[in-house]
Amino acid sequence: MSDFNHRIDMAVGWFGRHMIDGSDGGAGWGWVPDVPPNPQNTAEVVCALTHIKRPIPRDADALRLIRCEVVEHASRGDWAFRSLIDVAWRLRALRCLVDDDEDPDIVACATALVDAQEPVTGGWRLAGSAGPVSITATCGAVLALMGLAGPLDTETAVRRGLTMLIGSIIQDDPRAEPLYASAQIVDVLARDEIALLGGPRTDRAREKALDKVVATLARGHTGIQEEVFTRGAVTDIWRHMTLYLSLLAIAEAAPKRVFEPAFRHALIEMLELQEDERDNINLGGFRTSNEGFVTSYATTQALHVLASIETTLTERVNPALTFDLLCRSAGTDHSDPQDIVRVGQNTLTMNSGAGTVMLAIGLVAAMTIGGLTIGFTNQLGQVASRLLLIWSACFLATGTFLFAAVRFPRVPNSRIAVAVFTAFSAIFLPIIFFVFS
Repeated sequence: MSDFNHRIDMAVGWFGRHMIDGSDGGAGWGWVPDVPPNPQNTAEVVCALTHIKRPIPRDADALRLIRCEVVEHASRGDWAFRSLIDVAWRLRALRCLVDDDEDPDIVACATALVDAQEPVTGGWRLAGSAGPVSITATCGAVLALMGLAGPLDTETAVRRGLTMLIGSIIQDDPRAEPLYASAQIVDVLARDEIALLGGPRTDRAREKALDKVVATLARGHTGIQEEVFTRGAVTDIWRHMTLYLSLLAIAEAAPKRVFEPAFRHALIEMLELQEDERDNINLGGFRTSNEGFVTSYATTQALHVLASIETTLTERVNPALTFDLLCRSAGTDHSDPQDIVRVGQNTLTMNSGAGTVMLAIGLVAAMTIGGLTIGFTNQLGQVASRLLLIWSACFLATGTFLFAAVRFPRVPNSRIAVAVFTAFSAIFLPIIFFVFS
């Protein structure tokens, strides 16, 4: 687990080095290190660091910034953070930093969310009172309001929001079709406290959404997805990093599936997005993509993923084996690429699909050569016939070895080779020599 801890430490260090003073006396983080800090991105960082139980740098200054609805921006003037998605993030961060659920800003944020809940569907919009109900905003509001005590009836709002999320999956609502929406729903429904509030359909909806996330992850379709919304008269875009969201959803909802090839390969892809060169100013930060920038959003998402995996592996698996099992290209699942034979600097690598094809080719080749040999025995003579039949058996033995080697990756290839060729020698050679004796 030291590798995970090291990566988490590097990411936490990135946040410590890139905290920026705001114009109002507070301090926090922006989307990227060279832009002014804002309450929403700062709230994301606070929630991530709280999740991994790490101290918040300059927590009083961070709290001061998160309490702000409007901050000054050099080019924009007043920069407002009153959108519902901003309010939800601010409320989640305030609950991390303030113990009193009746704090005025906590009550104000909660009131704004409860009042803005769409009366028909029970969902929330990203911003304003117009436009479509958003899965992203609804998940954010549910997480922000869940378990909140105080003067408001937040439990009813949470129940209605969960009903909307569960129904959107079960009824194949187009709003839940994008990968980011399914992944966010899985993350919410995986929480223990949701099972009681969501009702009997919670498990069904979570598993259905999870199957979609796993299938999409296996196909490698984990790019940036965009969600368009409006802030007043301005059209804005929320960019979702589906790689991070998918990994988090699986790690939270189905811990045993973290060893499946699709998850492990995607995890390796995510880890490659972390800057690890010591002379890089962004050491420890995560990029949005291979060509993207290091951002606070990507780094907070990565921290959630690493923390969830670390918790799962610590509780369920021998820590000495976990990182190697997760992050090596030749894993222990038969669909993983397996190194079969090494000749000098070249390695033959296959998985179970290719092994099945090779077995079929070996079987067809053996039957073809064997059938022709038996049919033309008189013309070929006994010696040539024996040699050709032995040659055909070699094709079948080779195909059998390749299939068995990739189908049973935990068994050493040398042991499989000995077993296969011993069996063929003991069975086919006596038959061949008996037939042509």
